[in-house]
Amino acid sequence: GCSWSVIFVDIDAHNRNRQTLCSLLPRESRSHNTDAALLPCISYPAFALDDEVLFSQTLDKVVRKLKGKYGFKRFLRDGYRTSLEDPNRRYYRPAEIK
Repeated sequence: GCSWSVIFVDIDAHNRNRQTLCSLLPRESRSHNTDAALLPCISYPAFALDDEVLFSQTLDKVVRKLKGKYGFKRFLRDGYRTSLEDPNRRYYRPAEIK
């Protein structure tokens, strides 16, 4: 591209971030098992993984744990817009999201 469209990246920072991501996957983080936010991270638009095995493991885990009858849950035990959700409460209790 043109000189104004080039993004310069510190290669050491890039490698550190890639190693951190690969060490966490297929989990979402140390405290969360999996999350639908991993889908755009590992596939379009980010394509953050170059390891096919890790990509497949992460994708399979997200699909296996979060796919429902009508689509994907955002995270495990997500009750947003379900008949079980209390519309008078604004937040989940800590025990409900662990």
